[in-house]
Amino acid sequence: MAESEPSLRESKRRATRAAIEDYASALAAEKGFDNVTVDDICAEVGISKRTFFNYVDSKETAVLGAPPRVPTDEERAEFLATEHEDILSALCRLAFELATTVRCVAPEQRATVLKRRRIIRRRDPDLAYQNVAGVHTMAAALVELTEEYLELYPGRKTLSAPPSHEAQSLVSIALCTLQLGNRIWLEQADGSDEALENCCIDALHELTTIFQGRSL
Repeated sequence: MAESEPSLRESKRRATRAAIEDYASALAAEKGFDNVTVDDICAEVGISKRTFFNYVDSKETAVLGAPPRVPTDEERAEFLATEHEDILSALCRLAFELATTVRCVAPEQRATVLKRRRIIRRRDPDLAYQNVAGVHTMAAALVELTEEYLELYPGRKTLSAPPSHEAQSLVSIALCTLQLGNRIWLEQADGSDEALENCCIDALHELTTIFQGRSL
């Protein structure tokens, strides 16, 4: 069933959130993160500070987007309820949902905003560290979930090693896939979520082809 069109109020809400992240990332990329204030962002967007904090919880979120997150209880239950034909693809899809930080940005601006955020993190080691810490937290949660999955469906194990070892390997490949997919996505014109997801799928196929072609 096709999704219904958002209401005018919802459309305005999405546009405001997109504008906050667009202007915040542009200002920080131009002036430096520490030289931009919430007041600066509000002035560019044309909103009050009260409205700003109704949409985002901090300047960091406005500039860099929501950080990578861990699976919700519902996402964990859904993942464990299915014996996936391809556990790696399923894991990549879940990791994609958890790690994507540009969903609130207008589709035509997503690649631009992501490039700005990379520039901002390169200039500020503390911000880069925060992002890495968020990814590590997400990865640890995915390893725990994958280990639980392999214990629940032992027939899906590929390695003779313990489930914890295989889970770590699967999550490492999934995160590598997302990183490669992001790089492919940034090199093309289509900045949509669908294009990003397709690039991650292509990246997984590329990695699989390389692994299959190697003789150990």
